[in-house]
Amino acid sequence: MTSATTAAVQMGLPEPGDLTEQELLRRLAQMVPVLRERAAEAEELRRVPDQTVEDARASGFLGAFRPLRFDGPGLGLSAMANGARVLAHGCTSSAWTLVFLAQHVWMVGKMPPALQDDLLADGEIPLIAGALAAIGTATRVDGGYLVSGRSEWNSAIAHSQWTSMKARVEDEVYSFYLPVAEVDLKDVWHTSGMRGTSSDSFEATDVFVPEARAVPLAWMLTGDSNSDEYPFAAYPYISVVSLTCSAVVLGAAEAAVELFEEKIRSRVLAFSGGTQQVEQPFAQMRLGEVSAKLRMAREQSEACIRQMDEVCGAGGRLTVAERVGIRASCALVVHTCRELVSTLMASAGGSSYFLTAPLQRIQRDVEVLKSHAMFDWDRVAQLQGRVQLGMSPEATDLV
Repeated sequence: MTSATTAAVQMGLPEPGDLTEQELLRRLAQMVPVLRERAAEAEELRRVPDQTVEDARASGFLGAFRPLRFDGPGLGLSAMANGARVLAHGCTSSAWTLVFLAQHVWMVGKMPPALQDDLLADGEIPLIAGALAAIGTATRVDGGYLVSGRSEWNSAIAHSQWTSMKARVEDEVYSFYLPVAEVDLKDVWHTSGMRGTSSDSFEATDVFVPEARAVPLAWMLTGDSNSDEYPFAAYPYISVVSLTCSAVVLGAAEAAVELFEEKIRSRVLAFSGGTQQVEQPFAQMRLGEVSAKLRMAREQSEACIRQMDEVCGAGGRLTVAERVGIRASCALVVHTCRELVSTLMASAGGSSYFLTAPLQRIQRDVEVLKSHAMFDWDRVAQLQGRVQLGMSPEATDLV
């Protein structure tokens, strides 16, 4: 165990209410070196190493967004998004997995009190996987529902005790919380990038879910039960997910630019008579180009966080057009980061494609993430244009 790992484990869970965003980000930054050491292991395992989850728990990140009535520290959107961004400097898959686990605890805080009591009252931090798609069916029975169906893209399920599954009950979609032990996991996550997220599928066959663990999807998307006590619980679900998940890509791009700068400072160009790359105008231009794009992406992400805090943090609600604008901005951040990573890789040299080189892993990870439904550039741009023209979003649009 490295000294960085030992330090993270020895942090201990923060006392209720004591953890600040600044302290949390400091602890997560301490994890970055060891996350880089474990990145190859995460790819090989196709899941984040268990110790990484324990380190994140010890840092306070996994429980930082619990409802205040369960002694949560009450941290907000900036801590969640920037926490994901910082972790991605070490390993994109790890950042994605850990922010999902932290985010899903926040989601429970948006649910009715009965579900919160069921999953949070024992003082433990529930580890919850889940996916957005509504693909299951549920039948009402005495005391609850029998839920069946197949769910794809369940990031972090290898570490989770629970998974949330969307299923239709007559004409309404519900979110159901199922024990992972009662579903049939499918080992399907064999990908070129984001290999460490264990985003596997599962099948549920007549799994009984009590009433308390079944919530109309509309409640999750727009409702909460603690907004006066903890305003972050009232923030719109899709907007928060867009920001925190795009922050993972932003952090990965920041790491890529840092690594690229380090490389060109020391690299001697092949077949050049010993010329150092740092002395070449094209290398200086390439670094300047990707740095400018990165700064623009970072400023756009920060502007969205400020907008949500100013409106939702004060108890207000974003309009449909504002929510669509935030989603479009997050997709543009991802689109921009993907472009700049591809740009810098064109000047990073052949050695950057060895499997031991972190740059090639970042490029593969970002390529996979840009294809996420939340960031599908064609669909998001079309949605932005549609709403800008005064048309309503389609029923299947994520707003």
